[in-house]
Amino acid sequence: MNRFIYSLWVLAALTIALVILPADSKAQAWQLYNSKSWDYGVTVEWYVDDDIDTDLVSSTKLKSSGAANHWDDGNISGSSLDFDEGSSYSSADVQVLAENIDNGLYAGGRFHCEYGSFIYDCWIKLDRVGWIWYTDGVTSGRDYSLSGSDRDVFTVALHEFGHTMGFAHKAFGSCDANTTTGANKVQINSAMCSGEDVIKSGLNSEDKDGMATKYP
Repeated sequence: MNRFIYSLWVLAALTIALVILPADSKAQAWQLYNSKSWDYGVTVEWYVDDDIDTDLVSSTKLKSSGAANHWDDGNISGSSLDFDEGSSYSSADVQVLAENIDNGLYAGGRFHCEYGSFIYDCWIKLDRVGWIWYTDGVTSGRDYSLSGSDRDVFTVALHEFGHTMGFAHKAFGSCDANTTTGANKVQINSAMCSGEDVIKSGLNSEDKDGMATKYP
């Protein structure tokens, strides 16, 4: 290959690499589930099914609203995604319900979304089989790990809502289960970490950075 042409090829390759690689390594902290997003400029509505008369759904109504609000643009600087409670379960973009799933879910919750050009029609299910669900924010004497049977409604809801925003699990090795504050083992790492014997108190800077980048 002509040396001049080769030099131009190398220069072009380096230029492309510099454009692709983020200048701030924090952009690597969050991981996309896929390339899909909610359509820009729309209000995404969530709703918790209140037709099922169980303690879990009643508590989920209270805790999921808190978990959902953490993903709303009003609580994330630089994000434009309006994530509000809808008027009915049937019309909501993200439907939350409790169901007897009983299929070995380690986290106790699962999600599903339909995808076209954008994300649309999602649901989140909290498994009522084999789990003891809590809403009091207590960790003492409980096991929230993958092998444990205790689950915190807010923690699971916050995590599953993150999936419906288009975010994947954070790499397990980058989630420090010992990064806690206080005696109550509250995790201050990403909401998209999963499986640690801790509960979450909200989004951290990585989650918010991801939202501001994905939904500017």
